[in-house]
Amino acid sequence: MSFPNEARGRLTEARNVLIERRRQTNYAKERAAIDDAIAVLNENLGFINQAALLDAAAAVVDATNALEAVVRSARLGPFDLHVKALEEVLEKIGDLLRNGEVGEHLERAPEPVVTPTAPAPTGSSPVLAPAGSASAPTGGGSTTASPGGVSAPIAASPAGGSAGSGTAPTSTRPYTVPPGDVSAPPATGPTTVFPRSVSTPASAGSATVPPGSVSTPTAPKPPTVSHAVTGDVELPPIGTSSNFTALRSELDAWFKAVIVRDDCKDKVEWHMKQLLKHQSRYRDVGLSLNRMPWAMVGVIHAMECGFNFACDLHNGDPLTNRTKHVPAGQPQMGTPPFSWENSAVDALTQEGFNTVTDWSIPHMLYLLEKYNGFGYRKMEKPTPYLWSFSNLYEKGKYVADGRFDPQTISKQCGAAIMVKALIDRGTDLSS
Repeated sequence: MSFPNEARGRLTEARNVLIERRRQTNYAKERAAIDDAIAVLNENLGFINQAALLDAAAAVVDATNALEAVVRSARLGPFDLHVKALEEVLEKIGDLLRNGEVGEHLERAPEPVVTPTAPAPTGSSPVLAPAGSASAPTGGGSTTASPGGVSAPIAASPAGGSAGSGTAPTSTRPYTVPPGDVSAPPATGPTTVFPRSVSTPASAGSATVPPGSVSTPTAPKPPTVSHAVTGDVELPPIGTSSNFTALRSELDAWFKAVIVRDDCKDKVEWHMKQLLKHQSRYRDVGLSLNRMPWAMVGVIHAMECGFNFACDLHNGDPLTNRTKHVPAGQPQMGTPPFSWENSAVDALTQEGFNTVTDWSIPHMLYLLEKYNGFGYRKMEKPTPYLWSFSNLYEKGKYVADGRFDPQTISKQCGAAIMVKALIDRGTDLSS
């Protein structure tokens, strides 16, 4: 069944539940929410009949916002079958948005297995963590050497860094984009968004391995990229570390080289419209989290929920109950159904985003990748969570329960591509 046809069926099912519910409730606030939701559903049902795929998806997103308001206003009881039926419809609509023709939900990528390395020589600079986070180890990967022997600046690590945060990449083989694939990255120009951000130029060639560690490339060569444009760029290798200092130059260089594939430009534009449309809701959440950029909130919402405000930002599960998938049992505080804003603040606080002060582009990309997991780095594969829809990703994704399929192609727009598209149009990403 096509997305528009299935969307019409789901919205009609929801409207019928609302009509029956309205007949039986005397609660004025709930009846008002139901009336508003029925009006929105009728409008969007009529629109979907004439709409193309992406416009139909936008109509479904609008409809779920109205349905979410009804669920939150309802007087829930143990025998309230109508509200339960509405929750079930919302869950089906959420699945449609997250795993339909428009996009999909990417499974979590398990953390890579980290092998301890030899201690760094005396005198190496420690990794500095922001206030409120645990102290970082003083050894291994504290600085990244750039051409000419000059150490690159060290940016603050996020709160709650992963195990092995002091480990530098074990691979020194550059990731080579085939001739004719990408245009050369700009020679100048910062990749930061805000004046307070710090930007580090991408270093050429391979990553630097700290003294005492051994370079042991064990993974197969990264996939070639089939999208043809002009230019020939040699990118830094995909590091196997989960430490930002070790990955900063790589993320910076890859972001400069990224280009949206021609066949994905319409979908990227649709994502831009959704981000900008709901910018105020994202900004409110960001402001309550130490001025976290609204764009980070919005991009995570796109990745985890397909812009569905009836879904939990922890992992895209319905807000009508605590999460069932990893991470399960969230939010731990409060009683469902949860508001989207409260659940979003809970999810992002658990990730330590409320203590982050470095919102440079490389650090934003690092935090986004960390949100999904560093499992792709274990195989030296580009993560679709960042690079899908671009010249830097071809295929391969985690499909379920930590199972990686090298032939499956992600249908979801990568987070880095959304960030790049916002920057290219001159959008202020800050809250």
